Amino acid sequence: MNQTHYSFQYAREEKLYEFHSQGKRGVIKKVVQFKLIHSNVFNLGFGDFSDELGLIDDTVVTDNGDMEMIFATVIAIIQQFLLSFPDAGIFLTGSTNSRTRLSQIIINMNLEDLQEDFEIYGFRNERWERFRKNIRYESFLVSKLL
Repeated sequence: MNQTHYSFQYAREEKLYEFHSQGKRGVIKKVVQFKLIHSNVFNLGFGDFSDELGLIDDTVVTDNGDMEMIFATVIAIIQQFLLSFPDAGIFLTGSTNSRTRLSQIIINMNLEDLQEDFEIYGFRNERWERFRKNIRYESFLVSKLL
């Protein structure tokens, strides 16, 4: 996908990417971090960076009016991460059911473009299957298209 997105910085040691959302609520620091959870499978953590807590807050609702740019940036970050770690799988799930559903909506809306670069699987009924539109999944697994 080649959608317009925010520029981002990468801290390799922490496998952490940061960018700044710019919208109606001002400039907000966003962070995407990949953490190894299984052999070559990384969990994608995403949220606002809380300077006060010194960590990623994945429960805050920012509503900065730039959701499309934010998701385009997260997709660009996934692409960049998979260039550095081409054999990796990326596990995604929301911190709430509504956030998981939002991720699914974004995937559904962009599925044709996403499938040009990624293999996408959904988890439901205690098993993984190739992602299909209009099926409700509990989580997702993304890898580089072979």
